[in-house]
Amino acid sequence: MHLLVQDGRTLDDEQRAEDLGQTPADIVLLSFADSDLAAAAAVWEALGDGRPSLRLASLGRLRHPMSVDLYVEQVVARARCVLVRLLGGLDYWTYGAEEVAAHCRRLGIALAIVPGDARDDPRLAALSTVPEAALRQMDAYLRHGGPDNLAQALRLAARLGGLDAPCPAPPVPVPDAGEHALPVPATGEAGLAVIVFYRAHLLAGDIAPVETLAAALADRGFGVRAVYVSSLKDPDVGAFVAARLRDWAPAVVLNATAFSAAQGDAGSPLDAAGVPVLQVLLSGAAREAWAESSRGLSQADLAMQVVLPELDGRLLTTAIAFKQQAAPEPMLEFARTRHCADEAGVALAADRALGWARLAATPRGGRRVAVVLSDYPGAAGEGGQVGHAVGLDSFASLDAILSLLAGQGYDTGGASPGAAALTRMLTEAPPAPLLTVADYRDVFTTLPAALRQDILACWGEPEADAAVQDGQFVLRHVRRGGFVLAVQPERGRAEERRATYHDPVQPPRHAYVAFYLWLRMRLDAHALLHLGTHGTLEWLPGKAVALSEACTPAALCRGLPVVYPFIVNNPGEAAAAKRRLGAVTIGHLTPPLKRAGSHGGAIELERLIDEYAVADGLDRRRATLLRREVLDRAASLGLLAESGVAPDAPEDEALARLDAYLCDVKELQIRDGLHVFGQAPGADSRAALVAALRRACGDVGRRAPAPSSWPGVSRSSALQRRAVDGQDTPGHDDGAERAEGALLPPADAHRHDANPTFARIEAALDRCAPSEAAALCAALDGRWVAPGPAGAPTRGRADVLPTGRNLFTVDPRTIPTRSAVALAERAADDLLRRHLQDHGDWPRSLVLDLWGSASLRTGGEDLALALVLLGVRPTWDDSSARVTGVTVLPLAVLDRPRVDVTLRISGLFRDMFEQQILLFDSAVRLVAERDEAPDWNRLAATARGLDAEAFRRATARIYGSAPGDYGAGVDAALAAGTWRDRAALGAAYLAGSAHAYGSGLDCGADFSARVAAADAFVHPQDHRETDLLDGGEHAAHEGGFAAAADALGQLPALYHLDTSQPEAPHTRTLIEEVALVTRGRAANPAWIAGMMRHGYRGGAEIARAVDGLFAFAATLPQRLDRPFDLLFDATLGNPEVDDFLRAANPQARAAMQARLREALRRDLWRPRRNAVIGLLSGDE
Repeated sequence: MHLLVQDGRTLDDEQRAEDLGQTPADIVLLSFADSDLAAAAAVWEALGDGRPSLRLASLGRLRHPMSVDLYVEQVVARARCVLVRLLGGLDYWTYGAEEVAAHCRRLGIALAIVPGDARDDPRLAALSTVPEAALRQMDAYLRHGGPDNLAQALRLAARLGGLDAPCPAPPVPVPDAGEHALPVPATGEAGLAVIVFYRAHLLAGDIAPVETLAAALADRGFGVRAVYVSSLKDPDVGAFVAARLRDWAPAVVLNATAFSAAQGDAGSPLDAAGVPVLQVLLSGAAREAWAESSRGLSQADLAMQVVLPELDGRLLTTAIAFKQQAAPEPMLEFARTRHCADEAGVALAADRALGWARLAATPRGGRRVAVVLSDYPGAAGEGGQVGHAVGLDSFASLDAILSLLAGQGYDTGGASPGAAALTRMLTEAPPAPLLTVADYRDVFTTLPAALRQDILACWGEPEADAAVQDGQFVLRHVRRGGFVLAVQPERGRAEERRATYHDPVQPPRHAYVAFYLWLRMRLDAHALLHLGTHGTLEWLPGKAVALSEACTPAALCRGLPVVYPFIVNNPGEAAAAKRRLGAVTIGHLTPPLKRAGSHGGAIELERLIDEYAVADGLDRRRATLLRREVLDRAASLGLLAESGVAPDAPEDEALARLDAYLCDVKELQIRDGLHVFGQAPGADSRAALVAALRRACGDVGRRAPAPSSWPGVSRSSALQRRAVDGQDTPGHDDGAERAEGALLPPADAHRHDANPTFARIEAALDRCAPSEAAALCAALDGRWVAPGPAGAPTRGRADVLPTGRNLFTVDPRTIPTRSAVALAERAADDLLRRHLQDHGDWPRSLVLDLWGSASLRTGGEDLALALVLLGVRPTWDDSSARVTGVTVLPLAVLDRPRVDVTLRISGLFRDMFEQQILLFDSAVRLVAERDEAPDWNRLAATARGLDAEAFRRATARIYGSAPGDYGAGVDAALAAGTWRDRAALGAAYLAGSAHAYGSGLDCGADFSARVAAADAFVHPQDHRETDLLDGGEHAAHEGGFAAAADALGQLPALYHLDTSQPEAPHTRTLIEEVALVTRGRAANPAWIAGMMRHGYRGGAEIARAVDGLFAFAATLPQRLDRPFDLLFDATLGNPEVDDFLRAANPQARAAMQARLREALRRDLWRPRRNAVIGLLSGDE
């Protein structure tokens, strides 16, 4: 029997090894909690002469295996007794615990390893060497804590180590929770603020941040009370806290504990008062490290103090304290670490608390609310794109919100004038005075000096701003009662808006600053309602999380409550709003989806194919004639070329490809209009959406393989079944029932009608509209909003329904999940099969496009795909599901060559997934170190024989934009029309992707070598709620790579990997996907009709498709004449649609004309009809 060796590496291996430099002592105490160590140091000092020697060390400094080995050799192996308190359990320090246990057992050293969360862990007991009774006693001492118990713990440790020490007294219980008396009043005009913090900090005397925060709250008029807890997960502690909050009825709760406190369906005890719960951060870093960091927090702090608390619906503030190390204590060889309060952070948190309390205390009729519409970059020249929001009709939503709030008692200035009138007010009305320059200069001085200097250095004096007229800043806005309605101002120059929308360095212009300072300091707004995904406020310069007072979002908003309706399928960008603005992000439903169906010449073509299916095998001569007619007709319509049929393909193969393509087009999921916040979709749209949800979410409504791949079913018999079963009958629009029945082989098609899963899904869908409205009202009442997950509902995420909840994301430490890896294996099989089919060989090297929001939606399927292709699998901690490392599969198990995968990561992925970057980098280096044949491991062949520095450079496989930058470097040039040729766009892509990430990297690097070496490029798409023609973002990444490869003289395969049905992934070439989306969605009369229901916003969406297609034409080496023809004929070439655009959004129509004329001028489009040129120039 032969054993296959699997190499592995843990994430702890990626930590930096260090030598703590300690000498041996009698007793060793190790813990992750600085409070444990500081308290033990204080107790040891008080023991006086005759005490045993003691060494204290943080487990956080002993993560690397080499650090563990050195410490065990130098300190543990010479100790008499070792105490380890493991917060989080064994899986947080597996290697260290096992090594310490092995040495202690071999050397006869007393070892007690106890859990840090009061939960029994048999694994820790098994590793310990002390008797069970002594272990329980030690656990009780450390669990209860306090000076007396710690003193007894040291005495017990001494006796267990064979030292002469007094017999320890029994453990003295210390309350797990209670009220801590504060030196500030418990009542105040602003209401009551309750602070919740850890008992461990109280027992260690480390509560300066709590008392500083209490004083700041009292200064703002709050009465303040404080509650200490051992753990909010303890049911008794949770019950105590919930009871106190219900009795005290605070206006706001400020929480300084970590993790989620949810207790099953009962939720978190912090929710008991039904008021906002603000999360304050006790950073584990020194203030100096935080000040220099663009991230703001370590990955551990991010997970434990931000991501997991978001599961409970908490609202993030900032860091109110940082770790500060005291002078080393020579006898302990240890320096105590305490939290030092940060006055600026405390002030910001207290301002946020006051903002929410003030909002709740103000009667609805007296509240001043600013409603600011998102203005995300849209089509060419941004014409007709005012108020753009992803998937949302922002103007109809504004109308619905005004009507809703008027009914709730708000002063909205009377009945809403309607969506059309609001659109005109905010897109056509002349700008109105906002703030005089003199007044602006006064409020400008309230900003931090560093920010003021940056603004002045970039933009000069305020009088030079283009929005200043006659000494006043003017901005288009509407005043209605207590409401101000506005479209978010430009943060920079209008002509540079795409390039600067996410700019991490450029400060906002004076007019932008004036608007937000006016809202907060002159209008004295009670709340900011930001409508739609997504604006610029949360992307202004500053830290990613734990913002300072000088970070621009914090400086402009301070304590102003932000309520942010956000599309439910975009967790990554919603997280930015939550963490940088402290916003309540209320998830709203995606637009309804429906099947694209057939249109135009495809309908007649399908009728002919049905006739052929009937004739095939019955009347061979008629079948031959029909087959020829089908192919000739398809060629004349351009459908044969769209379907990827080669000119010399046999007729049977051509017909099969054509039939498969027509089925793909018809089954494509497309949006049926836009969502209106707080309103349910119409009956037809609801039926189509229910069908889409059933397909995605039902336990039997899974995506079945195409009929030709059902067991025992050939392509020809699949065609016959279409005719015999009456499927795709010409003139019959396959509705929700038909679409659902088509999911499964015929025998199963109606099995799910009575399935209770679907009843629950439909009920949750029907609760979306009222839930959205209720959440908005609750947030504007200053009340707690229930949390809910983010994800794409039509990809099986029924858990995101109903919408109308405060969005949260997943714990990044669990990515990629086990299920993500299982689905990634399917996707890898389909991708490799397609490449083998097209090229006759395995891909040896490819570039994978990796986006942050997709990783959050899918649990990391895209990263898992990269690992699977590389021949690596993650390893997980069984109890917490956290990823702990990777293992490399032997080639004998893999049974194919490894693929050398390079990741091109988005800025959002870079910001959110530092640990995953290290994980993949570790996997790459493991594979590069293997002794395998070059044809089976190209990565190892590339790195073989190199010295350490050269090896590190040769194995750089993670690239992206520089820290703080976003985008692919291409879309701004495309939007502005400043590019010369495709090579220039390729150069821009390479420049925007030239930063390498990984252990020992984080530097500028040459990405072009990875592009030149790639056999393929892969962009995965995990849902159909958006597609690659929704603007230019996809083209910037996918087309940008193609342009770069073309400039380097390469022609790699370009794949668009559709995993929207994760059980049946589908790999298409990029050209095939462009053709599919153009015909199935952008040029589809059904999609266009849905958009025409939305007036101005619908016209804007139609224009964005032109922008997306143009961007691909500019970057791809293949011509896109046919898609341009289809899109023109369906829009500007269609009198009905053209008339709609003229009336509803003439600016969007003009932008479409300008973009299409540019396509003609650059020879990106050669229309099949000369009349097109005349039609495009007719309105000049």
